Amino acid sequence: MNRRLYGIAAAGLLAAACASDPTSDLSGDPVRVIASLDVMSLVAGDSVLVTAESRTAQGVTHPTLPTPASTNTGVATTSDATVPPLSVARFYIKGVAAGDAFVVLTAGVAVDTITVTVN
Repeated sequence: MNRRLYGIAAAGLLAAACASDPTSDLSGDPVRVIASLDVMSLVAGDSVLVTAESRTAQGVTHPTLPTPASTNTGVATTSDATVPPLSVARFYIKGVAAGDAFVVLTAGVAVDTITVTVN
């Protein structure tokens, strides 16, 4: 009889513990993008390889790859250099003409920005 009560009590405690995982809200969609560079300066015609990844609220790498986009393609452009199946986006930023631009990286609702100055 006691074994039966212990089994029922253990099952109840296990079910309660699984239902109240304090970190369950932190997993899921990416909440931030981390790039290998925040600021860069280029000479027109030069390119730099940049890496970026998305992370969950727990800091775990998320499989959604960040997508780069230049805010001023007359100053700086981006081109994909990702090698599947890696969970890290790789891309080149190329200086086109003198000026300033931003490269915006998005993964879901997560965003990061790289400031680019072309001389």
